[in-house]
Amino acid sequence: MLMWMFAFVAGVGLALWQAETLFWGLTWAGMVFGCVGSVWLVVRKRWIKPCPQSAKSSVIGQSKGMACEVVISIFVVACGLALGWGWTQLQVSGLQHAWANRAIQQTETVEVTGVIDSLPQQRGTVQQWVLAVESFQREGQATPHSQTLRVRVNDRTGLPVQAGERWRLALRWKPLHVAMNPGLRDGHVYVMREQLDGQAQVVQVSSNTRLAHAPNGRWILAIRQWLMQRLQSHVPASEAQALMIALLIGEQSVIEDEEWEVYRRTGIAHLISVSGMHVTLFAWLAQKGLGAAWRWLGQRFAWVRKVNAPTVGFWAGMALALFYAHVAGWGVPAQRTWLMLALFSGLRSVQRPWPWPVVWGATLVWVLAFDPWALWSAGLWLSFVAVAMLFMQVGGEVQWSWTWLQMLKYLGAVLRMQLLMTFSLAPLTAWLMGQVSVLGMVANLFAVPWITFGVLPLTFLGVLFTPLWHMGAVFAEGLIAALAWVSSAPTGAWMVSVPPLWIAAMASSGWVLASLPGPVAWRLWCVTWTLPWLLWRPSVPDWGQFKVVAWEVGQGSAVWIQTRNHGLIYDTGASYPSGGSAARSVVIPSLQAQGLRPNAIVISHADNDHAGGWFDIQHVWPQAESITSYDTLRSTLCLAGTTWEWDGVRFRFLHPNMSDVINPHAEDNDQSCVLHVQALKSPQASAMLSGDAGVAVEDRLVRMGWVPAVDLMVAGHHGSHTSSGALWMQALQPKHIWVQAGHDNRYGHPHPSVTQRWNDAGMIWWATPQTGALHFDSAYPQSTESERERRKRSWHLHADLPMSRN
Repeated sequence: MLMWMFAFVAGVGLALWQAETLFWGLTWAGMVFGCVGSVWLVVRKRWIKPCPQSAKSSVIGQSKGMACEVVISIFVVACGLALGWGWTQLQVSGLQHAWANRAIQQTETVEVTGVIDSLPQQRGTVQQWVLAVESFQREGQATPHSQTLRVRVNDRTGLPVQAGERWRLALRWKPLHVAMNPGLRDGHVYVMREQLDGQAQVVQVSSNTRLAHAPNGRWILAIRQWLMQRLQSHVPASEAQALMIALLIGEQSVIEDEEWEVYRRTGIAHLISVSGMHVTLFAWLAQKGLGAAWRWLGQRFAWVRKVNAPTVGFWAGMALALFYAHVAGWGVPAQRTWLMLALFSGLRSVQRPWPWPVVWGATLVWVLAFDPWALWSAGLWLSFVAVAMLFMQVGGEVQWSWTWLQMLKYLGAVLRMQLLMTFSLAPLTAWLMGQVSVLGMVANLFAVPWITFGVLPLTFLGVLFTPLWHMGAVFAEGLIAALAWVSSAPTGAWMVSVPPLWIAAMASSGWVLASLPGPVAWRLWCVTWTLPWLLWRPSVPDWGQFKVVAWEVGQGSAVWIQTRNHGLIYDTGASYPSGGSAARSVVIPSLQAQGLRPNAIVISHADNDHAGGWFDIQHVWPQAESITSYDTLRSTLCLAGTTWEWDGVRFRFLHPNMSDVINPHAEDNDQSCVLHVQALKSPQASAMLSGDAGVAVEDRLVRMGWVPAVDLMVAGHHGSHTSSGALWMQALQPKHIWVQAGHDNRYGHPHPSVTQRWNDAGMIWWATPQTGALHFDSAYPQSTESERERRKRSWHLHADLPMSRN
């Protein structure tokens, strides 16, 4: 049975990994074969006892028995693999059909009626929520649609929306778009799991109104909203309040980025999300409380004593734990915990206990059957791997009806395992998050009991007796202060490059096997499995060559130039009204995931879409030299003629002159730092980056004879008609043209007249909204790679690459 379960999980992974959807007949064939074969295995119980033992002890009889077991094992694996693959592919095919026939295929303004289907989140001046659309109108005419639509809404008008309410709204609706950047998580996973169909902006009109009739079926959301508002009304706004809300209902959006950074650096982020520990503790509290109430009733009513209190307390506690897991968001750790509790207890109640690996595997299969994309979530990997390690150490003997003494013993076992958990999960944490908390062991030693026996039960019980919330806030404030002190250590978090999955899995497996009983030599050999992870580094250019990456940062510019031992950021993208920036969400995590850091930051000019993330990058890498065209107090000027070499690569600024910098009438765009990069090793490929410099600047540089032919050109001003003039293009003759612009941006970038000029000249151009991040290697100057093609999956939102191949 366990073999079939692992094969099913592998089938799900195979279906999600493949780049193209195969012929639908193969999907159905896999489904039918997997279903029929699995049913046959269940009926005949072949996976429990594959082949009868031969009555004869002859060599021939033993050989036949072994051959039979091998055949049955192969059949079991094939059934599980086919069912997992076919079931997932069937869901992918359904999504593709829904995308192809979605009611809104292009950006337009519509009037919709729908239900607020998530807790509203406040991000700076922007409020965000998910809207479940019931109907919509175009130009006053109702438009029929056969499928449920869910749209992610941004609101800058300040509507007083609440979860579960029905509203009529005017929306500027856009089809979904997911950015693709190196080193970052695949945003399509969020889209799939939230079942989103679009993204929209609220249009400020008088017709936006809350409707009188409240919808049905959103009572869980209403309870979550009520709990959050009730806690907010009794606990003042603070970091403690945000922590308690996250622990109570799993709403992590209330925690600020700075607080999350402290939790990540100290390695306790797993305690902040609603984890298995939360659900288990809630079930235990409910079991004890309801059992005591049943005994009290039994002393007064004889009919109550017909059912013993422990049975009532246990099953009622499980029911309430299921309710809480849904109120807390029904995340993967909560699902895993409740399902395993239910399986263990249900099987024991009918005298048919399963070994813990089978219960563990059955829970994993159940979670992935209902949500295949959970396989790409950090919660699944860390939760299931951690609980498997726990069972391996304690042999699967877990008491679900705990006394306080047993709870203390359990806590002691958890603390004893913390060291093993720290080492074993470090490679997976590096793969999932790009960092390993060096002080996680120390922080977890006090954070686990502090939250488990302090903040968490007081937060739960405060729902019934609100003064306990004040005590819980005191505990939370003390924990936050202690974590801040630990986090201030210079080695609090070890930023690492994200290794390939097989290296992370090998390293984690080595630590787990080394922790099990066995010969010392074998255990030491297993520890050496971590060496590939410790020694792994991402590839860097050879001496004399460079690589260029243009991130997809929306309507803005951010480019990375890497030599063998140095790196340069050219522009940082925009800052957002929500309070974030492209640097914080894309540039910084992308570089950290690849183990890279900048030696210099060039800000071409002062416009927000180029300089908005400068402060964030300086905060993370204060040692990097800043070079700009406008801020002489914080940076060096990028004056024309400035030249330097890194690792056999020459960097040279062509613009601006000092007269351009001090000219009070010069436009910001025409003060842009124009940078030329030249590889000094054959092939001597080169690149040109010009910020938003206009045609006048381009023509002046051409006439001065400063513009050589290049292999790569990053289009000026995002492909606007004010840049990329005829003389400029004739002088550069680029083999590749990159356009960094926002998806469906209101400026119309890249401008049709410019792209037509490129097409007429037979030039190949690429635009990041359709390609994702773009990659160029000067050692192979004839090619450009797109991130969307590198990571293409059959369930991604497809878009044609806007390239001319004349």
